[in-house]
Amino acid sequence: MSETGRTNPLTGASPRGIALIIAALVAGFVLIGTGLDSDSGGSSPAALPAGATDQTTSTTSATTSTTLAPALPNEQVRVLVANASSTSGAAQRFTDQLNALNYATLPPANFDPNREDTIVYFSEGFEREAAGVASAIGAAETSLQPVPVPSPVEIPDGQTAPNVIVLVGGDIAGT
Repeated sequence: MSETGRTNPLTGASPRGIALIIAALVAGFVLIGTGLDSDSGGSSPAALPAGATDQTTSTTSATTSTTLAPALPNEQVRVLVANASSTSGAAQRFTDQLNALNYATLPPANFDPNREDTIVYFSEGFEREAAGVASAIGAAETSLQPVPVPSPVEIPDGQTAPNVIVLVGGDIAGT
């Protein structure tokens, strides 16, 4: 006892009480670490306050957008332009336009039969580059299509196949 007739709470504490406090702290940390919202516990997910956003969803979206590969530089994209319109010289004009933008252009070609709409074909993995080509020549975004097999344009022997093939239709041939 102390001089005032009271017991000092720190010196009179039992080891059993200290063990209970430590056990409660450990249990609290375990619950916080594993989360309170588990599917196995049968509890429903916690509702978000008004105006709050689900951080998991926004994190997933950010991860998805960063996995896309950037478009190759124009110099690394081989483009073949074929005239599929009745406008004479259209393939050469668009080839020169793309060449001025540093695309690796192949000699222009002709395509038969004539088409009203332009098609921009792309090889596998070159959709972004084809979109850049379509934009550069004023073709609609809806003109993009995977290149069919066999190719719509014959590639001369010894020439490297293009990554993008443009069939210039009547919709842009006169522009």
